[in-house]
Amino acid sequence: MGDPVAACGWPARAGAMLPCMEKEPKAALPLRAAYDFGPKHGLADETKAIQQMLVEPVVPYVSSVRRAYFVTLLQKHQLLDTFMNEQWPYGATPGGERKRRWYLGLKQRYEKALQQRGNKNGAAEEDEEDSEAMKFALESHLRDFLASNLGVVEKGLKLYRSDDRVGV
Repeated sequence: MGDPVAACGWPARAGAMLPCMEKEPKAALPLRAAYDFGPKHGLADETKAIQQMLVEPVVPYVSSVRRAYFVTLLQKHQLLDTFMNEQWPYGATPGGERKRRWYLGLKQRYEKALQQRGNKNGAAEEDEEDSEAMKFALESHLRDFLASNLGVVEKGLKLYRSDDRVGV
C-alpha cells in the first residue's frame, strides 16, 4: 500500500485531512444525510420518527439501530439505490452490501431483544398480580384464624358484637 500523502500529491502536514481523503466513501450509512434525504423524498414523518425514536439499550449500537431502520424504510419505498447514488456510494459496493445485511440483522436482533424483554416484563407483572392475590388470600386466612382463636392472642379477648354484626 502506498503512502496516502504521496498518492494525493500533497506535502505532509501533521493532523491535516487531505482533500483526496475527504472523497473516500464512508462505510457507515450517513445519518445526517439520511435525515435530509427522507423529507425530500416524501418521508418526513417516517424520518422524524426514526430520528426521535428511543433506542432501548438492549443492543450496544444506538446509531446503527437507527441506520437499520432507515435502510428498511428506504427499501420499503424503493429509494435505497437513489440514496446510495446520491449520499452513500459505499452502500453500492460489496462491503456496503455486507454492511446493509449487518444493519438488517441488527434490526432483527434489536426487535427480538425488545420482544423478549417485553415478555419478561409481562411475566413480572403477572407474577406481581399473583403475589398480590396471594397476599390478600393470606390476610383473609389470618383474619379468620385470629377471629376463631382470639384466646391465643390474649386471654379473655372477644369479638365485637352488635345486634346484627360480628366484628370480623
